[in-house]
Amino acid sequence: MWLLPSRGRPQLAKRLFDKGFKTPGVLILDEDDVGNYAKINLPEGWKVLVLERMFLSGKMNTALEYVPGCDWYGGLNDDHMPITEDWDLKLVEALKDRPFVWPKDNYGNRISTPVMRGELVRTLGWFCCPAMNHFYLDDVHELIAECLGCLRLESVTVSHEHVNAGRMTADTTYRERPSNEKDRQAFLKWCRDDWPGIREKLGC
Repeated sequence: MWLLPSRGRPQLAKRLFDKGFKTPGVLILDEDDVGNYAKINLPEGWKVLVLERMFLSGKMNTALEYVPGCDWYGGLNDDHMPITEDWDLKLVEALKDRPFVWPKDNYGNRISTPVMRGELVRTLGWFCCPAMNHFYLDDVHELIAECLGCLRLESVTVSHEHVNAGRMTADTTYRERPSNEKDRQAFLKWCRDDWPGIREKLGC
């Protein structure tokens, strides 16, 4: 089940949907922004989830409550652009061999499209680390992937069309992101206080 939050960017959500999906998902919208997406045609197997406005990690983790028990969960941003044909099927198929997979992203070699077995998400108790609001979430995913010995799926590319890569113009959604420094401090605290116990829970 894909978790796709979007705010103020119906054109990007449409662009992403136009690339094609063969797997189900949830378009997560803020209640004060849902009207901007009225003309969006969802892919087959997709639905809209409207939540009160919150930052990224809270939004993704709250969405889990509405789609419990899934075999897998994947995270997408509305500024992603799938490049590989059947990209979503290939990522989900790769979970047969590993609990965590992600594609190449054409931007910083980070885990910007994490896909995890449902059992791993349920063991963690979240999809995005709840200690942070927006930043350093990929750092946590990278620690988990390294802990589990998982590697990037080199045959699939989902490009992250990030403003810092010069592929987008900074918009209101970018400018309204929370404090990077606050999340950095929260990440360091999480690494010190919480990560050792999670490593033990994951068995690595």
